[in-house]
Amino acid sequence: MRIRLVVLALLLTGCASGNALPPAGSNPTTTPVEPSAAPGTSTPPGFAPVDTGFPVTATPRPIVMPGGRLGLLGDFSEAQREAARRHAFKLSTTVQAPQTPGPQEIFLPTGEKVTTRVIDAAEAYQAMTSLPDDPTAIEIVEIERIKATVTTDRGRIDIPAWSFHLAGGGEVTWPAIDPSLFWNPDNLKATTLGNGAIAQGSTLTVVLPDAPAPCPGHQPATNEAVAVESDLSVTLSVKTVGDPGECVRTQEVKTKKYKIELSKPVGNRLVLDTGGGVFDVATAP
Repeated sequence: MRIRLVVLALLLTGCASGNALPPAGSNPTTTPVEPSAAPGTSTPPGFAPVDTGFPVTATPRPIVMPGGRLGLLGDFSEAQREAARRHAFKLSTTVQAPQTPGPQEIFLPTGEKVTTRVIDAAEAYQAMTSLPDDPTAIEIVEIERIKATVTTDRGRIDIPAWSFHLAGGGEVTWPAIDPSLFWNPDNLKATTLGNGAIAQGSTLTVVLPDAPAPCPGHQPATNEAVAVESDLSVTLSVKTVGDPGECVRTQEVKTKKYKIELSKPVGNRLVLDTGGGVFDVATAP
């Protein structure tokens, strides 16, 4: 079995056992609840906490994978990337799935150890494939069982996975652990607002955009980090204090480090931007 660092694509789900590979099917999705402000929080205009119904009190804490469960390994052409983005895969008539092992122990991002069933390649293929009849679907020519290092919103973990080798090179991977260990899989995106956050007690340190340079005739402005909390999430944004003016600027966005004091430690809550993008959160010693 190989151990591989998986580069996440855009979507992802779970896997099961058995060698017969059924036709691909679609994945169920969960509907997020409407955002609601926590009592006593001040909400700037146009900025409300993003609450998606995350089970913050669940034990163990569910695995959150921004960007989805589908991983890419190796070199991909643009056509292959587009097909992978659309989950357009089909099986070669000669491909055989390896035997599925029994339950295995894994460590969750929280450090908890759990025993999970290993889903077979058939369930993995069915979960990850939505367009098997598409004329541009990429053919799967080999299936391999591997151990993958995947990224979650609380750090990297090693999990069993299925690797599907593609005609023309490259592989796509899918987690082989029980899908019930994930929360809202394949419907979450990573934030584009800033870099991963570091939590230490009630202090959250995060890299976010700095204020733009002032236009001619304008004074420098400053950006301030804003956090709106609820029981389920911490939603981050920045507000610009001052008027740097409107003028042509380079597209390069300067960033800086902000320290944000929360009402309580982040705990198991999600840390999000206002569009629902998920921040990675590391815990300082």
